[in-house]
Order: sequence, then structure tokens, then C-alpha cells
Amino acid sequence: MLEWEGVSLAYRPGGHKIFEEFSLTVEDSTVLLGPTGSGKSTLLASVLGIVPEVDGIIRIGGRPVGRGGAAGRQWASYLPGANLLPPALTVSEYLTEVGRLDGTSLASARRHAQSMAERFELTGELGLHIRRLSDGIKRKTMIAAALLKPSEWLLVDEPTAGLDPEEQRLVLTLLQAESHHRGVLVATGQVDDTWVFTDREILLHSGRVIFDGPRPRLAEAARGHVFRLPPNEPGGEPNDRWWQPLPGRQGIKAYRPESPPLAVAINPTVEDGYFWTLLQAESELGGDRAGTTSPASLAQEAGPTTVDLPLHGKQVSDGQ
Repeated sequence: MLEWEGVSLAYRPGGHKIFEEFSLTVEDSTVLLGPTGSGKSTLLASVLGIVPEVDGIIRIGGRPVGRGGAAGRQWASYLPGANLLPPALTVSEYLTEVGRLDGTSLASARRHAQSMAERFELTGELGLHIRRLSDGIKRKTMIAAALLKPSEWLLVDEPTAGLDPEEQRLVLTLLQAESHHRGVLVATGQVDDTWVFTDREILLHSGRVIFDGPRPRLAEAARGHVFRLPPNEPGGEPNDRWWQPLPGRQGIKAYRPESPPLAVAINPTVEDGYFWTLLQAESELGGDRAGTTSPASLAQEAGPTTVDLPLHGKQVSDGQ
């Protein structure tokens, strides 16, 4: 179980609080969904004690993390949003060194590295230096390394960043399988990633939870608010932020509190529920951001937010 109780988080004294008096309990594998700046990466980092300014209590398995994050580093593995890899090592050397961080013998670490490479379809790259790898192969290498530690929780930030569709499905399927052995908390800005855990998805916006429930219910949140409009109808102009074009000149998909004239209601998707819930939250907050966001811009900005953290609380460097 992961718990945040009355937590306020900031990266410098007196700085902007990403979370304020925030409480959340995560008992089983879950998805944290939200656009850039929603706080997903900060929430993961707080479990490892990396966020400098913390008020409140954070627990992992009932153990307080503390300011140094000792409990979090002991009982959680972490995949950051960036590919933090030593370029001079080969894939085999890197996976082996990561496997030895907890005192495993060299022979055992090599066996585990080979097994993990097979799971992630990396056997052909084991002898390659990391500097020669594509971003997608680097990402798979990072995820494979994170799974080497048999921790209670696996914290994964933007697992599919830089992966092609086939690699995305492989990685998400492996994370889904991993959830049968330990808790997996996935932070992502990509709605397509959320099928990995359907029982609970938590949608964050500006440091607060705006949706918490099963994946199908997120789609239902937009029912009665998603419509198809003819291409030239009022309400579908380019300066209207609550719209997006439909493929094949089918018209315009519009998000509205009520049905516009000539509109046809559309069965909402999970993506529609995501956009609608975010748009409602931004309308409540008001300000400049609420006036400029569209479903298209939300999709574009929902890329990885990264925190520069060492894997398992230790940094593997060239020649270590």
C-alpha cells in the first residue's frame, strides 16, 4: 500500500506547492493519468524521498518514507521518465551491474540479466554499447533494469515514451503481468497506456484528483457531452477550444455541456472522458490556461515529465 496523508510537496523552500494537503491511498496496481504539470512525476518521486520540501506523511507498506526516503528506496523500484543510462556500458553489462546492486552474485546477476533481456526482446542488443541504441531500445533496457529488483512496488514514469506501437504493447503487457507479483504504479500522460490496469485510474490536474475510478467509468463521464457537428457549423471554428476534427471529413467532434443545433451525440471513448474531465476542471479553475487548452493541445502536451533520479537509489556509472 502507498499512502499520502495531508502531504504538501515543493521543490524549494517557499516555492510553488505542487500538492497541498493532499491525501491518497493506493492499495493495488493503478494508473496515474494527467497532462504535463499535473504532478504525476512528483508524486512518484516523493515515495523515494527526492522531493526536497515535504510536509505530511508518506508511507509504503505502512512504513513512513521519511525525508531521506530510506523506506521508499528499500521497498520500491523506480523507472524515471528519462533514459538515464551509462553510454559506455553494453546492455549486458548494465543489466548485470544493476542486478548486483542488492548484493547478488555476479553469476546470478548475469543469469537474471539474460532472462530479462529475453522477456523484453533485447537478446540481440546485449553486446551493444548503450550509446549506439535507439531511444526505444534504451527505454526497454531501463524498464528491464527496473524489474530486476524484487521490490514490493514498481513505480513507472511514462513507460512507453519513445516506443513504437509494437514495443508499447510488449512493455504494457509485461507490466500487467508484473502486477500479479507486486504493486505497479504507472504515471502517464497517454490515454492509450491506461488499458494496462482497468480497475482504477486516477486523473490528476494541478495537484488534485479530478477522477478516481475504473476505466469504463471515465468514458461514461463524457456521456451526453460529446457530439458530431457538420464541418461548417457554428461551434466548430478553429478558435473554439472544445473541439477536434474527425477523420475523413466526417465533421467535427465537439465537447459541450448541452447538445448544439444539428449535433449528433457520440458514444464517448475513454479519451473523450479524459478530455471532458480535464476541460471541466480547467473551466472551474479559470485563468489563462482554461482559455487556451483544447483536446488537441492536451494530447500534444501529455508527454513525459521527468525527475532525475537514480535507479534503486543508486547510480550505475561507466566502469562501476
